[in-house]
Amino acid sequence: MKKTILPPAILLFGLCTAQVGINTANPKATFHIDGGKDNPINNDTPTIGQQTNDFVVTSNGNVGVATIAPTEKLEVNGKTKINDLPVNGTAGFTATKTLVASDTGVVGVLNGLPSSAYNGYQLTSLKGFDINNAFSRSYSYNELVSSNCFDGFGNYSPSSPLCAVPASTIFNEVYKFTFDKKSSNTEKYLQMNIDYYTLYNYKDNTVPPTAFYNNFMIKVMINDIIVKTYDSSISVPVGGGNTHNRSKSITADLSGINLNPTNNIVKIYYNVGPNIFKANTGTSAGNFVANAPYLLTQYVQDFSFQLYEK
Repeated sequence: MKKTILPPAILLFGLCTAQVGINTANPKATFHIDGGKDNPINNDTPTIGQQTNDFVVTSNGNVGVATIAPTEKLEVNGKTKINDLPVNGTAGFTATKTLVASDTGVVGVLNGLPSSAYNGYQLTSLKGFDINNAFSRSYSYNELVSSNCFDGFGNYSPSSPLCAVPASTIFNEVYKFTFDKKSSNTEKYLQMNIDYYTLYNYKDNTVPPTAFYNNFMIKVMINDIIVKTYDSSISVPVGGGNTHNRSKSITADLSGINLNPTNNIVKIYYNVGPNIFKANTGTSAGNFVANAPYLLTQYVQDFSFQLYEK
């Protein structure tokens, strides 16, 4: 019998170029397992559905699960579950990085631990209520009632119950604080939550015998630039109390606002608008006294502020 002996170099070449397939006669990578035995028997590429039960190792060392063409060292086309991961504080390590993912699903880490992030924004400033930043503001009857009255269509009408606040009245801020920015990027926005109160001074401290209302505006200014306004009204029914509280959440885009690196000054105003105080004054059934030294008082009782920057 004639024996054929292959040179070691030929054997080594065959090992270096071979592709190993398990459950498939046509492996598409250096190592290819077809778990479902459903890949084509010809040389066609498995469909996306057929690849869901495949596992491959490519010639450059990339590992693919449910994909035969991994582009990273490990690419998993599907959900991943990891059990019994150590919890910070029980395994003797301190977290110093943030896990992030790209739009294509590539996972990586960034240095630092942002306290909050959304679409690239991070929470960089947080403020709570400080009684030293709050100011109670009282206004007299003459500061809130004028002869400039108008009907429901906005036409001047001296007999109308709805009257504007005198133009000479000055409304001062009810809350004031400062904050610093952390990023030179211009993309920023703020969020605020404000609990604000109105205390009415009724005639003879009695409950109101007639219903009334007044409009108002909340105005937020940063470095003397208006960044947000909110208009609404307070309606008090017959027999209503004299204290009325509201809450408001405010979001404002600050991308066009020139902020200082430090000591940006925020002022919050709570301005009285057109009202029917005049129509409810000076009669036996009136709620208010004409020329009273103060008609109402306004103040902020709770507050929070968050600044987000890119």
